[in-house]
Amino acid sequence: KSIESNTSGDGNTASGVFSLSKNTTGNYNTALGYNSLVNNKANNGSVAVGYGAMFNADDRTTGRDTQNTAIGYEALYGSGTPGNNTGQYNTSLGYQTLYSNTSGDYNTANGVHTLYNNTEGDENTATGYQSLYHNTTGDKNTGFGYKSLHFNKVNSGSVAFGYGAMYNADDRTTGRDTYNTAIGYEALYGSGTASANTGRYNTSLGFQALYANTSGDNNTASGNQSLYHNTTGNNNTANGENALYGNATGGQNTAIGTDAYFTINNLNNTTCIGYLSGDQSNVDNRVEIGNTSVSWIGGQVTWSTYSDKRIKTDIQENVPGIDFIKRLRPVTYHLDIHKQNNLIKRDKKGKTEADWATKYAIEQQQMTGFIAQEVEQAAIATGYDFSGVHKAKDDIGMYSISYASFVMPLVKAVQELDKTTQQSKAKTEDLNTRMKQIEMENKALAKRIAKIERILKERK
Repeated sequence: KSIESNTSGDGNTASGVFSLSKNTTGNYNTALGYNSLVNNKANNGSVAVGYGAMFNADDRTTGRDTQNTAIGYEALYGSGTPGNNTGQYNTSLGYQTLYSNTSGDYNTANGVHTLYNNTEGDENTATGYQSLYHNTTGDKNTGFGYKSLHFNKVNSGSVAFGYGAMYNADDRTTGRDTYNTAIGYEALYGSGTASANTGRYNTSLGFQALYANTSGDNNTASGNQSLYHNTTGNNNTANGENALYGNATGGQNTAIGTDAYFTINNLNNTTCIGYLSGDQSNVDNRVEIGNTSVSWIGGQVTWSTYSDKRIKTDIQENVPGIDFIKRLRPVTYHLDIHKQNNLIKRDKKGKTEADWATKYAIEQQQMTGFIAQEVEQAAIATGYDFSGVHKAKDDIGMYSISYASFVMPLVKAVQELDKTTQQSKAKTEDLNTRMKQIEMENKALAKRIAKIERILKERK
């Protein structure tokens, strides 16, 4: 029964009942297995190995080079209307791989049920059990790993490497380019409601990186469970184990380092760099470098702050000087970072913090500075809205001080002292002038008295 209808076809090889049984003019086809390439008539250059492999191959009588390869039980089986199965340059390896393909071209499927539902999608690559299983018309997707990109249907341009990577990809039937990249076990896994996972331009690298993301866009997560809880937050960057782990909806955050901002939630435009950096306060628009054990931060040059007159409004000369400065209490002290770590790691949910030899070395260093709460009270007492104290936003968050901000009231204090000194100098000079005048007057008076005394003496 194999090649029983062949008329002028050349270079065909068929082995198995009904293999290439309807071929007439097709050339250079190879069919091995029961019902393999059964409906092919005039197309050239396909290879089908396995029971029912490429069973519903294009049966039109206008021949062309298809160069499809199907190896496996019912691989590239095709639509029940063979004339619709016009796809070319496809490669399928495994049980029912590319099973539903019709006009899709340049697809590669390797593994049981990979690209099973693909019909018109082009240039997809799937390797692993049910990788890209639900894809129908999506193009240029790459799935490598067990059920990677499993629910994607019509979206294009995503890459998923790893067990369950991008498993719950958007399954809506309105296609668009997503350009997501997920590398790692269950990276960019997504919500159980696949249609909610509409995020685009995300990159995740590591075990369960960006695991819960739904509609968040432009996020980059690198490291074990980095940006794990992010759902709708946008433009976040996390690099390190558990970096930005707790962020849910906040955006424009950057975390670099293991456990950097582990418990961050709903923050925007926050950057944390370094192992265990963050957690000091849940506040937007902050940059934090290092953890509680860091004892030195520096560089080759000083830190610069924008101070251009063109970007300043409501300029007033209302900085207090001596009145504020004299209320400050300079002190020396030692830090207790054991207590500090206990306070700021309250949301770690039992997570064990690593130890290292010098973790608490900073507690041995004598520090010099102010007490933030005392500086705050000094500012209040003088009516000074002082930007150098950053008040905690809750009862556990840390107060902080910007010591550079003390330059302005110190300059004002020096100016006030200089003014007082100049006034005292002017008074002293005036007094000296008056004293010299009195001395001159006294000398003149003394001369007159001496003259009178001489005249009186002569008259006697």
